[in-house]
Amino acid sequence: MWFYKKNHGGNANVSYKDLETYLNQYINFKLKVLDAKEMGLDADTAYLSEVKNYETSLAAQKRIAKSSAAYQMIMNEYKEAALMFNVSEIKIWNKSKDDQDKIESEWIEVLRKKYPIKINQNELKKLAKL
Repeated sequence: MWFYKKNHGGNANVSYKDLETYLNQYINFKLKVLDAKEMGLDADTAYLSEVKNYETSLAAQKRIAKSSAAYQMIMNEYKEAALMFNVSEIKIWNKSKDDQDKIESEWIEVLRKKYPIKINQNELKKLAKL
């Protein structure tokens, strides 16, 4: 729910359908990150350099302590976003524009079969306050 609120201006009032859609998008994001890590993209020198540069820039701002939980969340979010971007570039964006939606759908289908995820509908309904 934290990610939902963060990405929706702190608004916690949400319909079940909106929350379910967001959760599925978030799951797809995390699966892509997992796939990127399995491909070794998190050890790529260009990626590591990019992360280091971002971390240096963030530290230079001196707005948040490196030891804080918020700092760790920001860095994790940046790292995962960069990995998702890199793996998407390899798996989707370097392909024909006409095929990208189909390729992404097939990729997500493969990931969801490889990593079965069960959403607890009762908890989701509680979060949506139904």
